[in-house]
Amino acid sequence: MAKRARYGGLRARRYPVGRGTRRALGAVVFALLALLLARGLPGPWQAAPRATPLPLVTATPVPPDRVAVQTPAAQTDIPAPGFATPDWGEQGEGLVTIPGLDWYAIQLGAYGEEQAAREQARRYTGRGAAGYVLQDGAYRVLAAAYATPEDAETIRGRLHDAQGMDTYVYHLSADTVELSVTAAQGQVQALRGGFDVLTQTLRQMHRLSTDLDAQRMDGATVVLAAQAMRLEVEDRQRALSEALGSSTSQVVTGLGVLLETARKGLETICAQNTQETVTLTSNIKYQQIDLLCSLLRYMRQLTAQQARRGVPIQGMGAWG
Repeated sequence: MAKRARYGGLRARRYPVGRGTRRALGAVVFALLALLLARGLPGPWQAAPRATPLPLVTATPVPPDRVAVQTPAAQTDIPAPGFATPDWGEQGEGLVTIPGLDWYAIQLGAYGEEQAAREQARRYTGRGAAGYVLQDGAYRVLAAAYATPEDAETIRGRLHDAQGMDTYVYHLSADTVELSVTAAQGQVQALRGGFDVLTQTLRQMHRLSTDLDAQRMDGATVVLAAQAMRLEVEDRQRALSEALGSSTSQVVTGLGVLLETARKGLETICAQNTQETVTLTSNIKYQQIDLLCSLLRYMRQLTAQQARRGVPIQGMGAWG
């Protein structure tokens, strides 16, 4: 006969479980399993379901300025929000005129070799002259450029009387150029605005150097004026890029180069020490002549192209 275990002086008794109780417990367990399976919840023996990755879909790019919208009646194209195509106006023929240029430069000397011209230019930049070397049949050293022959002759006379310098007035000129343009009205206006700001910049640079030499303006005021001019040029650059940025026309790309020349020239002026007025006026005169000569070459190229064709220059084709 088996011995009964004792715990703390008490005897452990076994109580038999009846068949009815066992059947009740089994029914409860079965009901719980059925409930879990019906809800799809993972049990301790069931692995959690894995998410099936979605297939990678590559979307075909849609031009940003047009989005096709499917309506019940038909498919209609409307501008996408934030990417609307600018309304440049009606397409048509336009005439863009680049006014002729007439400037009169004080020439300090003309040389057959560039090195000799550069050496003389360096001697005069420290005295407020531009010291610009122009290769135009000879290497010409230019001190400044003036809008009228009278102004240039006055300065030449002063240099001779005060310093005994023998100088020469050299005429820089280009004929008026007319461009026949087929484009939208807004695009023609962007082109005209670019050429207008170039001629304005030339005159403003001339005024700043003249007023600085005559002490009608100080260095700080001159630099502030140059900063305002630079902002205006940058505005014209943006307008040209927005209207005609995709054009490969010689007229448009050449104008873009000229605007960048003006912007960089003004940027160097703005970076000058306002206290060093002699260096400042020398730099302004240099940048003015550099922009002037760049514009002259551009206009002469267009004039030569017109002469070869015998018809007004076609600025560019139709722009959409």
